[in-house]
Amino acid sequence: MSDTLILILSMGAALAGAIVRKIYTGKTAGSLRWLYIFNIVCSLLPCGILLVWGGMGTVSLFTLLLGCLFGIITVAQTVFSMKALETGPMSYTTVICSFSTVITALSGALFFDEKLNAMHIIGMVLMAGSFLLAVDRKTEKQTANFR
Repeated sequence: MSDTLILILSMGAALAGAIVRKIYTGKTAGSLRWLYIFNIVCSLLPCGILLVWGGMGTVSLFTLLLGCLFGIITVAQTVFSMKALETGPMSYTTVICSFSTVITALSGALFFDEKLNAMHIIGMVLMAGSFLLAVDRKTEKQTANFR
């Protein structure tokens, strides 16, 4: 499969997922119960696919514990992301969540001896620019706050 097709498919899947989450949070009025139900369904589906795909082979204790830790972090991220979608517009939430890729790129360069190339730096500058330009101050009704 070509890189271009994979990029198009992954961007389309990310957009579809964000739209579904935004619509769902609007319909459930931000109840944590419904956010957890959504999270369970979204977690069990890929879990089932992986079990069918990879089988029920032996799993080491380390792998199991690391998977549980990853699951807990993923649940927290999904709940916080959906609460953010409930609080503000999808456009701002998406830009802020996407800005987290800058943190991983910088931590790789600072702590794990990974090399930053020109494309990484250009991407970080563009992300920072989109982060700063995302707020339309002329039509904004509320002032920015920590929440």
